[in-house]
Amino acid sequence: MFDDEFHVEASMSGYGALLLRVVGELDAATSDELIAALSEWLGITELTVDLSECTLIDSRGLKAVLECRHQIGEAAEMRLVGVPSNIEHTLRLAGLETVLGLDRDNDPLDAPTATI
Repeated sequence: MFDDEFHVEASMSGYGALLLRVVGELDAATSDELIAALSEWLGITELTVDLSECTLIDSRGLKAVLECRHQIGEAAEMRLVGVPSNIEHTLRLAGLETVLGLDRDNDPLDAPTATI
């Protein structure tokens, strides 16, 4: 399905909601790619970050996700979906599950569908 190389897939809904699907390890070597993917979409009203294919997140990866939250602004909504248990554990240890909108009940497939 996916290769081992890190990448971020972006798709946009018709109402301004952006989905960023993270594939691979989100760490010091790849965190800038997540921020760069978001920076292409100014003025979004909602951001969903799908971590279902993310295999690891370290402190730099957490910082990148926090930077995404900062860049979209307080008025925009952000949620994390498809969070694997090891990454959820990391988010909870860091105390970030509520700050980042960890949403265990939402399926990544419910996110925006129009691929860009």
